Amino acid sequence: MTDIYFAIPGDINSLTGGYAYDRRLLAELHLLGHKLIYLPLSSQFPQPDSQTLADTAQQFAQLPDGALVIADGLAFGVLENIAEHEQERLKIVALCHHPLMLEAGLSDEQAQQLFVSEQRALNVAQAVIVTSATTGKILTEQFAIPAGKITIAEPGTDQQEFALCNGNPPVLLTLATLTRRKAHDLLIDALAELQHLPWTARFVGGLHFDPQVGCASTTQSSHRWFASAHCICW
Repeated sequence: MTDIYFAIPGDINSLTGGYAYDRRLLAELHLLGHKLIYLPLSSQFPQPDSQTLADTAQQFAQLPDGALVIADGLAFGVLENIAEHEQERLKIVALCHHPLMLEAGLSDEQAQQLFVSEQRALNVAQAVIVTSATTGKILTEQFAIPAGKITIAEPGTDQQEFALCNGNPPVLLTLATLTRRKAHDLLIDALAELQHLPWTARFVGGLHFDPQVGCASTTQSSHRWFASAHCICW
């Protein structure tokens, strides 16, 4: 049995795919017999202030020598200084869902800063877990992370019983945070071609991960959000 510290920023119970992946990883590692120790980090990540970085550095400094630490990329991508300082003392494994520099709405300068910080952090990690082959390819080709350092652990699904679709017209559901990276507009463009079929679409997701996106403003400003497609936000 191995003690594993899992550093995760923000609310681990958040209703997103990324946090669900982290929760499941915690549970599955526990079932394998490992002792999982949840290390909560500030919700300010990936935009921490100096005090948050100082507090995080202290959290890592208090871990025992040789500790195995899995660090979620939402924070790890901007923890390059801490990672470099602790690389000889701790066994750090990075978990990269999606490179921070590829988030929507960043300026060129912000994207470059995140690229540099995340590349430095990933290079000193002993191993890197990615959630898709595409992310792994990005890390090898753009971040120069050796392929042998990367493990792909794709998210799975549990078997579920679903009710038959008896709606008329049918309702198409998209469940994802309302961020520009999710490209809801591309899906709506595609659905708009289905003018010969009756349908409705519902887009359900949280706004807090991308405050500049809003259902009301988007609906009013884009012809691609029309009467048969609407948002539900939380």
